[in-house]
Amino acid sequence: MLQIYIAQHCWGCDEALAIGHEAAQRFPRLRVEIVDLDEEGARRPEEVIAVPTFLLEDRVISLGNPKPEWLFERIAQALERGG
Repeated sequence: MLQIYIAQHCWGCDEALAIGHEAAQRFPRLRVEIVDLDEEGARRPEEVIAVPTFLLEDRVISLGNPKPEWLFERIAQALERGG
């Protein structure tokens, strides 16, 4: 699973959303979850200290927006490990 934490005040979060949508299209087996921390009831894990933050397999892999190709390589590796 890829989780992307965003917030309304975040200037880079539109790009994070675009990266997330592209990841979902490239990797149909990947579950992409967008977590808007401004929504009521949204929970922020302790390790999320800024937005946007990308978590892959419950581990922070990027604070801020990663280069898409770098992220997609990490996703492909995670999917290979996961079967």
